[in-house]
Amino acid sequence: MLIANLKKMEDAPQKGTVLAYFQSKIMMEPYADRLALKNALMEEERSGEELLEMHLFDETKEYRCIRSESRRFPDGVIEYVSDFSHQDMDNVFAETVLLENGDGKMTVWNHIRYDEQNGMASLDDYRLSMEKEG
Repeated sequence: MLIANLKKMEDAPQKGTVLAYFQSKIMMEPYADRLALKNALMEEERSGEELLEMHLFDETKEYRCIRSESRRFPDGVIEYVSDFSHQDMDNVFAETVLLENGDGKMTVWNHIRYDEQNGMASLDDYRLSMEKEG
């Protein structure tokens, strides 16, 4: 997947955290400017690193893209922006994990949809956020 071809990256948070999976490494770090991050990712691309999956997120929104070989996605990329409110505690389940390298805690906000007709609950969205220190 080529960074320059991503269509929804402009909808990503202006600043936040990047979690990027390349063919040979994983990058997880804060970023202060989306455009500067895009340029840095394009440099990684020029050095031969292939981006497979990426999440750009802050406290309220997440942009994600995933490389796909499915015929349903002719561009070879699935892009999505998740920005549901985690305040709706009846429909959101949060799981907070301590990062292995000791760089803080990350929360996965799972949005759950309940279908009263068949009595089934399903996870219909999720997003990531970093826990603020202090």
